[in-house]
Amino acid sequence: MTPSLLRTLALALAAAACSSRAATISGTVTDLAGSPLADMRVALLPAGGSTWADQEGRWTLGGESSLSTRGPRIGVHPTRNLVLERGVLRFSPRGMDLLGRRSIAMASGRRGEEIFSAVPATRSAVDTPDSIYFVHAGRVLGRFPAPLLDSSFGAIALDTASSGRGAPWNPAVPYESVRDGRDGRVYRTVKVGDAVWMAENFDLAIPGRDIPWAGGEVDTGLKYGRHYDWATVMALPDSCLEVYCQDQISIPHRGICPLGWHVPSAAEWDSLSMRTGTSSISGRTLKALSGWSEDKGGSDTAGFRALGAGRRDPDGAFRYIGKEAYWWTTNETFRTDSEYRNISWDQNWLFYNKAKNDGFSLRCVQD
Repeated sequence: MTPSLLRTLALALAAAACSSRAATISGTVTDLAGSPLADMRVALLPAGGSTWADQEGRWTLGGESSLSTRGPRIGVHPTRNLVLERGVLRFSPRGMDLLGRRSIAMASGRRGEEIFSAVPATRSAVDTPDSIYFVHAGRVLGRFPAPLLDSSFGAIALDTASSGRGAPWNPAVPYESVRDGRDGRVYRTVKVGDAVWMAENFDLAIPGRDIPWAGGEVDTGLKYGRHYDWATVMALPDSCLEVYCQDQISIPHRGICPLGWHVPSAAEWDSLSMRTGTSSISGRTLKALSGWSEDKGGSDTAGFRALGAGRRDPDGAFRYIGKEAYWWTTNETFRTDSEYRNISWDQNWLFYNKAKNDGFSLRCVQD
């Protein structure tokens, strides 16, 4: 962060009483002239929550602990029933200490919904330090320690000029959003034809698994999401990287997507391509307006905002950041291969190829 930004940064935090049903961190964000920043992603990491500022620059991280959508809302005592586990507020019916224990979760229904949702929270003095990140046009403009409070308000002014060209969202496209109740992350979504796609790459950490951010850093991860192998994306055993698992694939197949969303099939990618041109030009029409190597941005006609997240090789090496984008499909083609789609920085094509072991991005589609 530049000295000028530090001089002009205004940060005021004050404690606020928790309600009996919610624990939040909330505030407003503006540019240095005092104009609200609506195009600002606010994330609490490594706890896992994120949100988007509204037209007034207001944002809120956190929310109610609740049962799944099939069950009733439940009230919780703010100090007895909400406990911290690695920086995330979780519901505990008896107020027991969950630190070091498996998080409270139960399976219900054929899809295995999580009964108790995790919501983001501030850290405790002895827990893993969390930070609040402010991301504009794909770049981190501010990073501050999360306050040691259950709930707080912040007024923050940021210098957006430091974002450079960045990777702006298409202002002509009406975006919506979806919140993943497992970690509190909020993703922008866009409707293309009859399908609703995530307009950002998926970013779910898998407990007990090493799922790195693209580029291996928080800063690049907030822009590009995470890299997963095919079996992880499909929520299938690791053995499926080397053997056929077609009999374990449903239509649609949820995989690691949020409830009500699924991993796209090859046919859904083909439909997206046709809605944005043809395979020979949809690479260009799906690319973000900027944010690619050598300013090789696209027209982003549908608001898909494809960015060059690169890939992770099986040996763990990150490659082609800013130059290539790769996304999985559900379609298994061989015991060691599944289809994926690929966009290159200097080409207009939406390419097709096959792999399983590589680390690629994921875009979920609504059921």
